[in-house]
Amino acid sequence: MNLRYKGIKNVEIEAYAYLLDFKNALAASTETYGVRASGVYLVNEKSKIIYVGEYAAQSDYADNPGSISEDYYLGELGVKLQLGGVLKSLVLKVDYEVLTGNGANSFLTPVATGHAFQGWADRFLLTPPDGIEDTYFTAVASAFGARFIAAYHMIKSDNLSYDYGNELDLLVTKTFKKNYTFGAKVAFYDADRNSDNIARGGARAADVTKTWFWVQIKF
Repeated sequence: MNLRYKGIKNVEIEAYAYLLDFKNALAASTETYGVRASGVYLVNEKSKIIYVGEYAAQSDYADNPGSISEDYYLGELGVKLQLGGVLKSLVLKVDYEVLTGNGANSFLTPVATGHAFQGWADRFLLTPPDGIEDTYFTAVASAFGARFIAAYHMIKSDNLSYDYGNELDLLVTKTFKKNYTFGAKVAFYDADRNSDNIARGGARAADVTKTWFWVQIKF
């Protein structure tokens, strides 16, 4: 269930409930209830302030044999600028996102598009038992007829507060003659060498670089 209310100027309020009952993955059966407020404040014709706040609580559901009681937090603040010349527009954002964990259980997102969160190197497709605390900065620009994205993540655990690593993500896409789009993307994950991460981090304790190139044709 997902309900949205847009009756307040500059703010959209959302409330949701997701009840997941898995027969082949009992430990992933959870109930999650959350609220989210997001909006855009118009400063002038060429600049807008972007803001998001979200909280969710998750617990075990249906035949889950475990006992889950975890939380999710998100705060975002940014600015969108309409510019002239070569640089058409620029979006700058800072986010703070937490999926709690206690060392045994963590806030789960079993049906999420994991690649879109906590970096494109895919080190966090599943929430680690120690949880995630991700502070990241994002810049999105339109220039030279292309779209550019740069994001930098500083990722640590919620439980014990040790560093997993930092990640830099870069992307560029450009469309030619309305029907042809070229894209390139790269992710650099730099794992921290602290003893907790080496002992508990698994694949998250190793450096990773991933690169993508693609061409899209529309008819």
